Amino acid sequence: MQLDAWNWEDAIVKNDEGIFMNWPSPPSPLRTDENAGKARDEYEMFFQKLSIFFDEAKAYSFNHAPIEKNLRFEAMRKVFDRKSQLYLRANSANDIQAGVVFLKKYGIQPILIGGNEAWRIINFIKENNITVVLTNVQSLPGHDDDNVAQPFMLPGILEKAGIRFAIAADGFWQQRNLPFQVGQAVPYGLSMTGALNAVTKVPAEIMGVSDRLGTLAVGKDATMFISTGDAFDMMGNNVERIFIQGREVSTNDKQKALYNKYKSKYGL
Repeated sequence: MQLDAWNWEDAIVKNDEGIFMNWPSPPSPLRTDENAGKARDEYEMFFQKLSIFFDEAKAYSFNHAPIEKNLRFEAMRKVFDRKSQLYLRANSANDIQAGVVFLKKYGIQPILIGGNEAWRIINFIKENNITVVLTNVQSLPGHDDDNVAQPFMLPGILEKAGIRFAIAADGFWQQRNLPFQVGQAVPYGLSMTGALNAVTKVPAEIMGVSDRLGTLAVGKDATMFISTGDAFDMMGNNVERIFIQGREVSTNDKQKALYNKYKSKYGL
């Protein structure tokens, strides 16, 4: 979506982008409490239901004129026809592998979301040509014995391995910190070109809008910003001008208004 619009219809850049799937994590094999057996049984039952759903949804996708429409299966039709993406959220190495293998059985090429432990299975990700969208660059590692800087190093590791990746931010307000999530990875091995591509070119390719967005070229939307400092550096970031589809957008906000008010009042 683009944010210089009067309503949600005008804000949409592309509709019906894809299906989002959270991969279920199995109970730990080390779990020994009284409910451990029940948790494992529930997981097996859930996984069986998941398999049945995908089997039925794939069979349904072959019928292009069903007598009675099933809305759940209709939502999956474009995924099986490879006209829409399936975004797979998984973070542990085991969950990533299990999710990718499961979806590959149905001919689905997922986009991996999260991927905290992708560095443990680089060869697997590369062999399966998986695109990764990292969401936790500024975070702690998942295990106590991991390198404390492992999340910062992951983008650089993916870049060196030749794996296509993007960097995103979870939540509804954290997007303002996205440039600094990217900047955090640069001192730990990510190139500046890779950093820029991770939030421009690659996301546009993933979402199928690279003909309009992601890079500056003749015929594309003039959506960009101008910063007098390093946009990925929290101390140097100074965005002065913003353009969306060629229209200049005001950079004024409440924080700037308050800053200018008290700056003039106290002669700063």
